[in-house]
Amino acid sequence: MNQEEAEYLLRFFHHVRKDTDVELAILKSHLLIESLTRDFLSKQIKHTEHFENANLRCYQAICLARSLNDLNTSDWAWEAALKLNSIRNDLSHNLIPQK
Repeated sequence: MNQEEAEYLLRFFHHVRKDTDVELAILKSHLLIESLTRDFLSKQIKHTEHFENANLRCYQAICLARSLNDLNTSDWAWEAALKLNSIRNDLSHNLIPQK
């Protein structure tokens, strides 16, 4: 694990604790994954101002990051990010989440 990965992990554990309410943990985890995804994309793109102007949804940003990733990241990590996004959307658009 490199320094940047360790910082992201510490940031996660700082914001999402064992006693965190499940719904709040989902929302915070989603924000952290979205931030991680956008940080990755901004490092891959030469003119970030155009990327920022695109105003991509989180789902789109995850798919784009996945397509640009040349590391041997397991598919389960990308699938987990997409599932978290789906759960977060369900949670934020329904008083009683369906998932």
